[in-house]
Amino acid sequence: MKKLLQTIWAIIVIPALLLPGTGIAETADQSTIQLPDIVVTATKTEKELSKAPGSISLVTEDDIENRNIRTIDESLNTLPGVFSFQRSIMDYGGQITLRGIPYGSGKTLILMDGVTPLAHPTFGSIMGFKPLAPESVQKVEVVKGPFSSLYGGQAMGGVVNIISKMPKKREIIAKTGYGTSWDSGNAADGLFKYYTSYGDKLSDKLSTFISIGGKDTDGYPWMYNIQRTAPPAGISGWSNTKDQKGSSRYLIGDMGDAEYWDYNLNLKAQYEFSESSKLSLSFFRTRYELHYGNPNTYLRDASGNPVWSYGSVSSSSFFTYQDTNQESNFSNIVYETNISDVKAKLSASYVDTTSNMAVPGTASTISDGAGSEWDHPLEKQYDLDAQFTFPFFNKNLLTFGLHHQYNVGQVVEYNRTNWRSMLTRTSLISEKKGKSRSYALFLQDEIAISDNLTAYLGFREDWWETFDGYIYEAGSPTNYDSKEFSSFNPKASLVYNFSEKTSFKASAGKSFRAPTILELYSKWTTPGTGVVYAGNPALTPETVKSWDLGVQQRLWKGANFNATYFENYMDDLIYRSMTTSTLYENKNVGKAESKGIELEIKQNFDNWLSLFANYTYTESEITENSANPSTVGKNLTMVPENMFNIGATLTQGPFSGTIIGRYVDKSYKNDDNSDFYEGVYGSYDSYFVTDAKISYDIFKHATLSFSVDNIFDKEYFSYEKASGRSWFAEVTVKF
Repeated sequence: MKKLLQTIWAIIVIPALLLPGTGIAETADQSTIQLPDIVVTATKTEKELSKAPGSISLVTEDDIENRNIRTIDESLNTLPGVFSFQRSIMDYGGQITLRGIPYGSGKTLILMDGVTPLAHPTFGSIMGFKPLAPESVQKVEVVKGPFSSLYGGQAMGGVVNIISKMPKKREIIAKTGYGTSWDSGNAADGLFKYYTSYGDKLSDKLSTFISIGGKDTDGYPWMYNIQRTAPPAGISGWSNTKDQKGSSRYLIGDMGDAEYWDYNLNLKAQYEFSESSKLSLSFFRTRYELHYGNPNTYLRDASGNPVWSYGSVSSSSFFTYQDTNQESNFSNIVYETNISDVKAKLSASYVDTTSNMAVPGTASTISDGAGSEWDHPLEKQYDLDAQFTFPFFNKNLLTFGLHHQYNVGQVVEYNRTNWRSMLTRTSLISEKKGKSRSYALFLQDEIAISDNLTAYLGFREDWWETFDGYIYEAGSPTNYDSKEFSSFNPKASLVYNFSEKTSFKASAGKSFRAPTILELYSKWTTPGTGVVYAGNPALTPETVKSWDLGVQQRLWKGANFNATYFENYMDDLIYRSMTTSTLYENKNVGKAESKGIELEIKQNFDNWLSLFANYTYTESEITENSANPSTVGKNLTMVPENMFNIGATLTQGPFSGTIIGRYVDKSYKNDDNSDFYEGVYGSYDSYFVTDAKISYDIFKHATLSFSVDNIFDKEYFSYEKASGRSWFAEVTVKF
């Protein structure tokens, strides 16, 4: 570890002192003036990127347009310090991990327009995120590090702020495209995508934007039927394989094509009362559905007939998961104004989601048979926020605010006489529900210590309460008492602009994540074994203490180099602990740490060629876990040790092209890292994939593009089978 730290310090500091642009040497052409990037997420106020605290990455509208970006999280998978986990376009449950803070239950805060959290009230995971149209996004700001001092819970690893479009003049866009796998059944087959939008400044004061889009695919078989016992003599078609722990298994079929469709609707309006006062309204709706087609058995008897069962293996093993749908609505209203020297921002947002999943029974067939359903009929989140920014004396800029959040979550399980039909719902099996509310006060002081040195000192105090906890299981209802706690989260940052081309940044702070409603109030019994998995109303927040040190360096004309070293120390991590041989409960029993480095270099040659490369190293370790001591010293789950990305964009007249390569190390799903085996169903493999897109401007208002993803058809698993090589052709019309 000592050698690693010494190497990292050298990588960060030496280039900043020796490379051109520090004042030691400068031969760059100064004739080209580039406007600085402006960001808002790091401080909740507008700041130039070089002067904003912390490590910040941007995804611009051009970045999205230059790649075959189908979902917003895909646009993040080339950023340093970011692990965007997605297996294919059908993967509605993608996750984003920042700086080795393991994903799950919302340890990264995802915001829409800085005010609307996209977090599921019950699970804490990202909600309604996948169907959002990338074409409606102006930019995405990713700030890494502890940000609970400004944003409260969930901002343990950082904040992803999706900023949607509001055109300043009339803009009409229509896009449609089609693509499929290079080899049928190896990637999303029959992918159709559409998008159209209209934005306009209708008067000096009123602006509007509306868009609608969606995608539809026949999918491909990405879930396999793997069994522990081999088929008996006389049955052929199966093959030997391994599980993720290296044990012998037998591949006998797949669950069928994962057919997926979604749509999105975006409505926005903005009215400017004056140059310093405006009112903004937004509404987003997303919906997706995932269905599995007919399953495939690879087994054949001596006569060549398909075989669906043998021994203890039943036909229902071919369709374990089926028919999932979710609809989410997001709305917010924001009023901004200046009162003398005070900038005020008042916002309110509302999010609701409903979802449903059909579950076959042990005797079900592909078309009917008894089963059950998981229903989420009541998932709501309300947020109110008031923020005031004003100068204090000559060298201070204060940002003060209040925040309130209210959550409602519910999960209900019903029997069905026909698992395929919602109309056959019968008796209640179980119900889990609860509510939570929080109040917060935050303060940030921006202190101009000198012309080149700025300090940011801030804190946020959150008061959180859970109440109306209720579980109905096996005919027995249980009500839970309310629970309260508070969390104080300070942060300090320094930004030192050594020269016009060199900036040093340092930050340290604390963040937290409150337990979700499901972690608090849940209980289910595994059929056949009687083992009970239960939530725990006594859970307390997970916390992390973090610090980082970085440098931003402009090297020569068009070249920029960034380096950041970070450390995270996590405490009170929530783990499932065995209380008795038949009872597992969630408990605060874990400690862990992650340390690493982010390196990035970019080179732009005027307007015709841009190059980039970045590398992220993350060393993670579980340091304490009384629930499972064997995990101590193991890597954190879903945290790759090495990631690097490299890419180029070339523009020549009407032609443009982008090629990108992405490498991600193997990661583990099990806390004890026992899932070491690669290249099999259930493993999380290392991979390097290459994607490319070329575009041609047919005429002034129309562009034709052609993309190939996973050009070299890299085969790998991210539990399910990841997408192989595919192509996509699209035509875009803009006015």
